[in-house]
Amino acid sequence: MDRPVEITRSYAECKFCNDIADMCNEIPDCTHCENRKGTWIDTITSLLGTKAVVVLEDGKVETYPLDRLKVITKRRDNENY
Repeated sequence: MDRPVEITRSYAECKFCNDIADMCNEIPDCTHCENRKGTWIDTITSLLGTKAVVVLEDGKVETYPLDRLKVITKRRDNENY
C-alpha cells in the first residue's frame, strides 16, 4: 500500500494559532506551517478507530487518523479524464 501522503495539522494545532491571531486582531498566516510528508504503509483498527501507519521523511514511524492524511497524486498534463 505504499502511498505518498501529506499529514495535515490537527484541530488543536490550528486552534491554538487561530486563538493567538484572534487576540492580536490579525488574520492567521498558515503558510509558515509546513505539513509533514511520509509514506502510508499500513492501517490499524482498534476500539479507538482506524489509524494509518506512516513512515515520515526522517524515518520515524507514527500513526495518524485517516482524516488527517492527504494522498499525494501525480497529475499528467494533456490527458483527458
